[in-house]
Amino acid sequence: MSPNDAISEPSDVPVLSGDRVVLRAWRAQDREHLTFDEPVKAFVGPSLPGTDADGYAAWLALQDQEWADRRALSWCIAEPGTDLPLGWICLLGINQPYQHGSAEVAYWVLPESRGKGALGQALRLVRDYAFGEAELGLHRLWAMTDHRNLASQAVLRKAGYVWCGTERRAMVYEPGGGQYDMVRFELLADGAGVPLQGRPYRHVPTLAGSGIRLRPWRHADAGRVVEACTDPETQFWLPLPDPYTVVDAETYISDCQQAEPDTRWAFCVADADSDECIGALDVRMEIHADTVRTGAVGYWMHPQARGRGAMTAALRLVIRHAFTPTRDGGGGLDRLSLLAADPNAASRRVATNAGMQEVGRDRCVVRLRDDRVVDHVRYDLLAHEVRR
Repeated sequence: MSPNDAISEPSDVPVLSGDRVVLRAWRAQDREHLTFDEPVKAFVGPSLPGTDADGYAAWLALQDQEWADRRALSWCIAEPGTDLPLGWICLLGINQPYQHGSAEVAYWVLPESRGKGALGQALRLVRDYAFGEAELGLHRLWAMTDHRNLASQAVLRKAGYVWCGTERRAMVYEPGGGQYDMVRFELLADGAGVPLQGRPYRHVPTLAGSGIRLRPWRHADAGRVVEACTDPETQFWLPLPDPYTVVDAETYISDCQQAEPDTRWAFCVADADSDECIGALDVRMEIHADTVRTGAVGYWMHPQARGRGAMTAALRLVIRHAFTPTRDGGGGLDRLSLLAADPNAASRRVATNAGMQEVGRDRCVVRLRDDRVVDHVRYDLLAHEVRR
C-alpha cells in the first residue's frame, strides 16, 4: 500500500460553499497540484505540507488527528466546478487552556490563486461557521501576520478583522534568523471586535464637502498611511521613520484615536464616494486661560490625491468648524496657525488658497533630507477674519 492509498478523507469535516470557493477536506489527489513560491515559503514555511508522498501523508494525518481531537479544523480551499485546490485555511487552538472560545485563523493560497477573492470568501465562510456552530463554542477569532506581509493584512481587514496589537521582533523563523514584528488582528462574534484604541472617538466630528470627507481614523486605513508615508516627497518634507512600516502606521492611528478632545483633532481626509484615505489633517490645540484659543494645523496628502485641491478643501472645512462657536457645535477657536518649510510650495499654496495669511518666518530652523537648512514660513487666520 502506498502512502497515498492510506490517506482517507475525514467524513465529518464540514463542507462550506460559496460562489468563488468551496471549503472541503483535503484529499490524496490534491498533492499533485501543490506548488509553493518564495512568498509562501517565506511567511508560512513550517506549516506547509510536504510535496513528496510521505511528507504529504504525514501532514494530512496530523490535520485529521487534530480534528478528531477537536483541537484544529483544516479545509482545502477548492475551486467550484474543477474542485482543484486553491489554498489552505484552518481554525487552530480550539479549546486551548485559558483561551476557551478563541481560535486562530491561519491560511495560505497557491500562487495562481491570488488576487481572485478566494481567500476573502474563505475567511468569511470560516467566520460564519465558527460563530454559528454551537459545538465549537467560539466567540473570538484572531490572526497574526509578519509586519511585512501587507497583502495578508489587507485581506484580513477586508474580512472584518481589526488590528489589536503589535509584538515587536516576535517573529523569528529560525534560530539566529531575522527578527520581525508580529501584527495581530481579531474578530468577535458579537461585532464588538474593535478594541478601545480602534473605536471612533466621539470628539472628532465628520465634516463633508467638495467631494471629500473628514472623519476619524480607522485601523483599516493603515495600508494607505504606509503608501503615503513611504512616498519620497512625503519623506522629504516630514520627519518620518525610514523605512516607514505598517507598525508605524498602526501606532500613528492609535495615537490619533486616543488624543484628548481638548488637545487634538486628528482627521483622516477621505474620498467622499469611496471613503478611501487620501490624506491627514491635524489640529493641535494650544488653549490656556491667559491666551486665545489657538489650533496649530498640519497635513499630508497621499500621492494619488495630489494636485486636485482636496487638501485645500479639507482645510477650508476645518477652518469653518474651528471658528464656529461651541454653542453651535463648532470648535470655538480664536485662531489657527500653520508652519511650512519655505521651499515647500505645494504646502504653502494650500494655506494661502484656504485663506490663511503669511505673517512671518523663523529663519534657518528646519533641516531637510538633503541636509539643507531652510526657513519656516508662518501662516495664521483669525476667527473674525472668516466670513460665516
